[in-house]
Amino acid sequence: MIKAADETEPREVARNMHLALPVIFRILYGCGLRVSEVVGLRYKDVNLEDGILTIREAKTDRDRYIPLSDSVKEACIGSWERLNLFCFPAPKVAPTRPQN
Repeated sequence: MIKAADETEPREVARNMHLALPVIFRILYGCGLRVSEVVGLRYKDVNLEDGILTIREAKTDRDRYIPLSDSVKEACIGSWERLNLFCFPAPKVAPTRPQN
């Protein structure tokens, strides 16, 4: 799955998806998150300095803290540099800077 995500090519309808998919799949697999948790991540939920994801109001309606492996952390950092926003660009939403 990760190899297929890495080989995703740019498309006109989703110009940044080829950059986001490799990170999405690495977080899904490497952190054991649900799809809804990954696509719901926001800047303030990602602490790349400490390597921690905060999942807001998880299944138990409490926040969960998930450690990032080095490889997932590097994928997120690379995505930030290429996209100038976190891994999941929402259409028609102005990006903000990450809060670390």
